[in-house]
Amino acid sequence: MRIAIKLGTAVYLMTLAASLPAAAQTTVRSYRYALETRSQEGDYAGELAPAASVRGRRIDVETDAQGRRLRITTLRNGQKIGETFYRYSGAARLPSEYDTFRAGEKTGVVRIQRDAAGQRVREDYLTAGGTLTGYGA
Repeated sequence: MRIAIKLGTAVYLMTLAASLPAAAQTTVRSYRYALETRSQEGDYAGELAPAASVRGRRIDVETDAQGRRLRITTLRNGQKIGETFYRYSGAARLPSEYDTFRAGEKTGVVRIQRDAAGQRVREDYLTAGGTLTGYGA
């Protein structure tokens, strides 16, 4: 689903939630650390209690009933500093693209190309307006 550039994060969340099936349930877990992995999908460690007050960085990971990441929210000393929203092609288990937000403003889009095994083979980096700024393998 494409969203207009000027929309704020709250409106985007409502649009995303409206696109989920009524029976879809999400789970949010909080972590202290983000880990880089060989698959480039990332992982998280140091799970925190839901009500824990944390100084420093906290990462909230929202997943759907199938375990797919929907949203990653990064907080520092309780203040939201960024969010990433993932999109999937059909019933795919791995994301096909994601949008990044900082201070409530959409800052960019990353489109992910995968091989037959699901491994990332290319990422296209675009501005919020859709202009290609670079790519990586």
